Amino acid sequence: MDKKSFFSKWLYASKLKSWPKILVPFILGNALGIRITEKPYWSLLLLGGVATILGTVFIVLMNDWGDQKVDKIKREMFPDGCSPKTIPDNILSARALLIGGIFAGTCSFSIIVYLGMTHLNRPLTSHFALLSCLIFIIYTLPPVKLNYRGGGEFLETLGVGLILPLFMVYLQSGVLIETSTLFLLIPYAIFSLTSAIASGFSDEESDRAGGKHTFVTMMGNTKSHEVLNIIFVLGGAVSLILALWLADYVMQFGVLVAQIPLWINYFKMRRLKGKAVTNAFKEQAIFKNYLHQSIWGYGLILSGVVILKWMILYF
Repeated sequence: MDKKSFFSKWLYASKLKSWPKILVPFILGNALGIRITEKPYWSLLLLGGVATILGTVFIVLMNDWGDQKVDKIKREMFPDGCSPKTIPDNILSARALLIGGIFAGTCSFSIIVYLGMTHLNRPLTSHFALLSCLIFIIYTLPPVKLNYRGGGEFLETLGVGLILPLFMVYLQSGVLIETSTLFLLIPYAIFSLTSAIASGFSDEESDRAGGKHTFVTMMGNTKSHEVLNIIFVLGGAVSLILALWLADYVMQFGVLVAQIPLWINYFKMRRLKGKAVTNAFKEQAIFKNYLHQSIWGYGLILSGVVILKWMILYF
């Protein structure tokens, strides 16, 4: 195996397209931390970014390791209906993913512990790291394996939508919980729940065959779309109103502007109503793409407003 093919296999297994699910809340959390301190701590941002990327690789590899059974079932059920699966298609072995995941996770955890010990008196850093690891272990690994027992979507929302950005806020600012910051994050967490639900659409039948219980396998495609729509519109609207009510003028502007991609992409999603049905993999992919653009657009624009304010004040 030449170096290029070896690198390409690990790059494929790392699933770069899924990274924004982790990187956007990382950016949002750091931006909201800078909002509190009014200045960035570059070493924390850089080392925290490296730890987050390694943590993302850890999550992706270990998820594939934990899901190899249902991935194999899906590959057999839909040989032409899904992209190649890392383990079933022999891109990398289960052993390689396990070793690579453990290595990436260990490096990520070590960097975080180092930050807690050496930077700006952040005594809860290691606690956040342990909590993040615990959430992932409960989500993916036996004996709990909650993503197989109907609680995976809520655990993903907790980890990606709240714990990760709050961790980054704490790293940047040293503030554990600040009311307006928390309410700026709640809409992101609610929209993250819709993303977690949508992730099960393309795996509905293979997950069901593999004994994996998700929103979609338990409720079906149509009802899951209805629940997702209610959470997005009702939960999103209420949480955005609360964020506007508690935020300062700059962040009120940020929340208003950040809603532009949110609702534009929502109406694009609605045009796919009745099309992103069970096993309609192309339409499901388009639906999820619009959903992710709305959520990540909200997070990035909100972050951009904070960074723009900081640049105006200090340059």
